[in-house]
Amino acid sequence: MLRIHTIVVTPFYQNARVLSDSETDTCVVVDPGGEVERITAYLDEQSLSVEGVFLTHAHLDHAGGIPALMKHLEERQGSRPPLYAEGEFESGMRGSISRQASMFGLPESEYPNCPEPDVILREGDTLSIGSSNGRIIHAPGHAPGHLVLFFDSLAFSHSLSPIPGQSSPERSENGPVLIAGDTLLAGSIGRCDLPGGDEAALLSSIKEKFFVLPDATRVMTGHGPDTTIAIEKKENPYVRVE
Repeated sequence: MLRIHTIVVTPFYQNARVLSDSETDTCVVVDPGGEVERITAYLDEQSLSVEGVFLTHAHLDHAGGIPALMKHLEERQGSRPPLYAEGEFESGMRGSISRQASMFGLPESEYPNCPEPDVILREGDTLSIGSSNGRIIHAPGHAPGHLVLFFDSLAFSHSLSPIPGQSSPERSENGPVLIAGDTLLAGSIGRCDLPGGDEAALLSSIKEKFFVLPDATRVMTGHGPDTTIAIEKKENPYVRVE
């Protein structure tokens, strides 16, 4: 079973996630945007071995905690796990995390620039956590190199730590799952007014790549609550499908 634990971090209320295999206690950390001590506390509590860090895109709120997390993991595990991310389009943003922080009035020293990926991911590649295999989908629009992770058929559980010291009960389900980053949100879409944003590309990504997925797909968003493909087809005012 794949366990998906969401930790809401940073002033942007971003959904960082730990995807772990219940049989091997290995995991991949997704979008550690900040408050890394909360992420590492969960890893230590669950005795998880981190086999990689996956970055959907290199905006501050998703990539700002990667250097601190990598340093902690190198000390904790004896070696630095690989960073999985897009290659070409996101490089400039990875090198501008501190500048992005300054734009939002945040201290640059707390948000160092993100390193380049050890493993470059492209459309159709596979990212595995234990026996669970996710497919990489390139979904530009919110950011030019935005990647998402789709699990076709999955036995999984999910839980949430919305604030320090609190956590929701773990719930088990079966079905497809989309780790969607900041593309499709519950009742909304990712913003397109940041550098590299393209509304037409974003709507195309959602309609042509997301809305062909099964209606039952649980969409785990980068901000806010989960949703499903069926709900967003019917109710999302930006991309509603009648």
